[in-house]
Amino acid sequence: SNDSLEAYDYISSSAAASSIPNVNDCEEWAVTTSCMESIGIDAALQQDIFRLLASILHLGNVVFDNTAQPSEEDQVSATTAETAESLRLAAALLGFEAEDLLTCLTKQNMYVGGATIIKLQSFAQAMEKKNSFAKTVYS
Repeated sequence: SNDSLEAYDYISSSAAASSIPNVNDCEEWAVTTSCMESIGIDAALQQDIFRLLASILHLGNVVFDNTAQPSEEDQVSATTAETAESLRLAAALLGFEAEDLLTCLTKQNMYVGGATIIKLQSFAQAMEKKNSFAKTVYS
């Protein structure tokens, strides 16, 4: 596991600087957690918050495999081999099985005439669904 902030796509793709000159991250972390404690956010709840934030960072690294059908319109049902661990970590941090999270992101249930039809999502749809899910968790 790479601990560098640049290892996370959501952080590395943003314009925000990952390092602020003359700021000690360890000291700022201690101040942040102390402030959280002072407003009633105990250590257990803080861990839950940090777990959610970590899940979002890992989810941001997930890329769906469309090598069998390289067009963005073609259906996907798996992650790339390189990002399968990110999916597993995001799911575990959220309390899901990786396969269940993958199903939610790559499939859509459609209800037609009383029957349920499961439709695979395109690469673009799955990526949008992943990003929307991450935004929802964050909010």
